[in-house]
Amino acid sequence: MAAPRRGNTGPVVVGVVAAGLAHLVPGFFIVVSGLVAPAWAVLLMGLAWIALLVLLVRMVERRSWWTPVIPIATMALWYFVIMLGEDLLGWSA
Repeated sequence: MAAPRRGNTGPVVVGVVAAGLAHLVPGFFIVVSGLVAPAWAVLLMGLAWIALLVLLVRMVERRSWWTPVIPIATMALWYFVIMLGEDLLGWSA
């Protein structure tokens, strides 16, 4: 007996790949921000990046139209953390 088919998973795979690639951009900036930010801040941003990656994958699985917002929000988070750290905490390269 053949296993039951779950439907067309092609768009989901394409969505996961595209969203994952888009999410790598802020991930790169988070990793290289160690040149400006202290290690604890980079670690916290990295943990936030991983949590947002999990959220991103779940949104892709649900085929949510909000999926592209996650990489944009991650980039905004990185930008504001670095800018606030520079202004309020005196981080500099």
